[in-house]
Amino acid sequence: MILLAETCTGRCWNPAITAGQYGAIAGILAGFSFTAMVTVIGRLPDEAQRRIGTERTLVILLASFINLISVAVLYSVLAGEQSVKRAASEEVFASAAVAPAIAMLLFGLVQFIEVQSGSLTARAFRLIVGLVLPFIGLIFVGLVLGEVRYLAPRSSGYVLVGILQWASPVLFLVGAAVMWWRRPRFSQLAILRRRLPYLSMLHVLIAGLLFSWIWASGPDILLPSLVIALLQLVLLAAALLFTMLLVSSDDEYAAK
Repeated sequence: MILLAETCTGRCWNPAITAGQYGAIAGILAGFSFTAMVTVIGRLPDEAQRRIGTERTLVILLASFINLISVAVLYSVLAGEQSVKRAASEEVFASAAVAPAIAMLLFGLVQFIEVQSGSLTARAFRLIVGLVLPFIGLIFVGLVLGEVRYLAPRSSGYVLVGILQWASPVLFLVGAAVMWWRRPRFSQLAILRRRLPYLSMLHVLIAGLLFSWIWASGPDILLPSLVIALLQLVLLAAALLFTMLLVSSDDEYAAK
């Protein structure tokens, strides 16, 4: 059983208790990614242009599979944590890796639909995935960072973290609205959109390395409030970039 030696503060939340369930969910989703790859491989079209789009779908699903396996490992390690402070700090980076991992799974689905059904249907799916998923991800990470904030001593960054915790989703919606209004200007980003699977794996890799650094540190380590605020801004920028790449009006990505 997990030992909770520290004094209960804040909302008395222990992330290590639920980490096992999160890891199991990530493992199940990784299985979905693998199954999707097998399905796509069995439906490789003979037409050259559609075949290119299908091969790109495989790259996206492979990135999703690797990311989700990594997330499952991170949460499995977190499930064995016995220090509440260190567990809270570790969950920051584990939760930061969840969104890009799930995003690639859904992006692979969008790409597959784009190849099979045409750009009109895929545009609606791209809009849903590009707007809804980052918004939910920011709320989820904000709640995790809020728990770390309650454990941290009050400082100048304490208030800033509290503001950004709820302001980040609002700022994301404002930024997404601007992107949707000016989306024709983003048509040149199709090449960068092709690099999205690799960017997501880099994101998860960095989160995993920071998680490992926290895990190898002492049991009383806790992220400072200013560092948490900086992480919130970085994740907000990453969410806006993901949305910008998905809602861009360029349809060349799928099959050309």
